[in-house]
Amino acid sequence: MQLYHRGWFVKSKALEANLSDTRVDVSVDVKYRVLLDIFDGYVGILNRMEIFLKELSHPYRNWSFIVNEARHFSLHYFYLYRSHEKGMNALSIYSDIFLSAFEQSVTKSVRTAASDNLMLFFFIWSKNRPTG
Repeated sequence: MQLYHRGWFVKSKALEANLSDTRVDVSVDVKYRVLLDIFDGYVGILNRMEIFLKELSHPYRNWSFIVNEARHFSLHYFYLYRSHEKGMNALSIYSDIFLSAFEQSVTKSVRTAASDNLMLFFFIWSKNRPTG
């Protein structure tokens, strides 16, 4: 496999071995199905959601990507969760995602982003919960 580095293509057997070791078929974990259900009919959003959920279901997670996407989906589409019958389930899933990122990532910046986003998410949730 060739790797582009500083203007040169370098043949890397180590990269090739690493990629083959980490290549796995990934299917979305059933516990995230509710998120797909909520975005059913929103084709553009659904495609991005599927990529996010596959990364979340992968055994070798990219926590930085997951935290960024969780922030995007949890905050940008909050209005959809409020009006959907399974919305509370979705909100609980996002809480779990941020907590998992905080607990499992070894990168300080990812843990910081996960905790900051969890607090922002809870703040938005508390300000927009249904009354009555």
